Amino acid sequence: MVLGDSTSPKNDFSIVPSTFTSSIYVDPPLTTIHIPRNYMGRMACERLYDRITKYDHLPINIHINGYLVKRGSVAPLSKKS
Repeated sequence: MVLGDSTSPKNDFSIVPSTFTSSIYVDPPLTTIHIPRNYMGRMACERLYDRITKYDHLPINIHINGYLVKRGSVAPLSKKS
């Protein structure tokens, strides 16, 4: 898809980045998925510390919940024909 003069966010497509701090300063303001970066950083440091001090090399999954911050960059759902 080539974006031209007649294509615009909110009317033709949706943009949803994750934790984009300047999202309120663009037009339209971007809807984002907020991810708690402090918690994510703390978990990464704890994991690194465990790997260094306990010789722990087993892979693990860490799930961090985020939430949707609704702003103006999401298009309404279109009806399928």
